[in-house]
Amino acid sequence: MPAKPFQLNDDVVDLVRAEIDGERFKTESDVVRESLIALKQRDKSFEAWLREAVVPIAEEMKAHPERALSFEEVQDSLDQHHRKRLQSQ
Repeated sequence: MPAKPFQLNDDVVDLVRAEIDGERFKTESDVVRESLIALKQRDKSFEAWLREAVVPIAEEMKAHPERALSFEEVQDSLDQHHRKRLQSQ
């Protein structure tokens, strides 16, 4: 079955042409291929971050909700940190 053609909006076409005009890529296909590879890598990195950093913290918070800080506590801590940085400058 032949591939269905698709259209890109003018903004995307301009971005693709800029990559070719900048001599970073030779063809539109090169731009699209490299963009899809980069997108796939970004998604893999994001999924790894979720799995390795976010999920363990969420599980820790479920197991020990008493360790969680309120919004006000976080804001106070950030304010104190910011004041100390300003004073040390």
